[in-house]
Amino acid sequence: MKRQLLFLLSAVMFLGACKKDETDYAAEEQKKLDYYLARNYPDLTPDANGLYTIPLKEGNQNGLKPLKDGYVLVEFTSSLISSNSENTFATTDITTAQLNGIYKSSIHYAPVIWKVSDLIEGLKLGLDKMKEGGVYKFIIPSKLAYGSTDNGNIKKYSTVIMTVTLNKVIDNLSTYQEDLISNYATNNMTNAQSIDNGMYISIKGTGEGDKYVDGNTVSTNYKGYFMDDFVFDKSSSPLKVTIGEGKVIKGYEEALKHMKKGQTATVIIPHKMGYGEDGSGAIQPYDIIIFEITAI
Repeated sequence: MKRQLLFLLSAVMFLGACKKDETDYAAEEQKKLDYYLARNYPDLTPDANGLYTIPLKEGNQNGLKPLKDGYVLVEFTSSLISSNSENTFATTDITTAQLNGIYKSSIHYAPVIWKVSDLIEGLKLGLDKMKEGGVYKFIIPSKLAYGSTDNGNIKKYSTVIMTVTLNKVIDNLSTYQEDLISNYATNNMTNAQSIDNGMYISIKGTGEGDKYVDGNTVSTNYKGYFMDDFVFDKSSSPLKVTIGEGKVIKGYEEALKHMKKGQTATVIIPHKMGYGEDGSGAIQPYDIIIFEITAI
């Protein structure tokens, strides 16, 4: 009985200590935020949800507003509060990255697509205030960000500062990508042909034998890049692909089915046939990618 009592007492003390620690974290966050605001935005007050909003540029008068179940094309810079200043840790702008000492040659600095419903609450609330063409700065307390959970560079109970440029509201992602891909193929590829699943392909050379089919193993050299010519990957040695095994992205396998040995193909791949909603490395979620593939 005494052992049970001691166990229960210890558990109560542990829970009390945890609660106290969480309270301390929240108090420390508020202290940092108050100091930062006093030094930088002394007259700024939050809205009813606790979000601080600083319009840097109003959107176009006839610009669209983001849809709660839609997508947006944005540029952004993310920072955390450091003393009374900002510590930038992520950005889509190469100059901002260089000025803040966070530039990496492996990162593709370009606008990205966000699915609005997947964003933290503070960004959902912030985007709801914007129109296309607008540039807003949001100071997002942790209760509207990641709360008591660590998220990469963002530690629990951290206020996040986001400067967001809303380039475009995308109501239909498939149509938006189809238009981009079609225009790129028309202006940048020779004899481009539309193939299944929204892809375009241009093939050089007559090749040998028949076109590849499921089950064939093909040795390939490749270069992967974006529409702005940024190269995200390049083969250093031949990559063997057995069509149908699913060990490479669907778009890569699909391109091989239109090729013969000795041919080189340039293929544009929408996100649903590439790296989807997750991305990989320099490839962001929903990115359109291009591969130049040689079957050797």
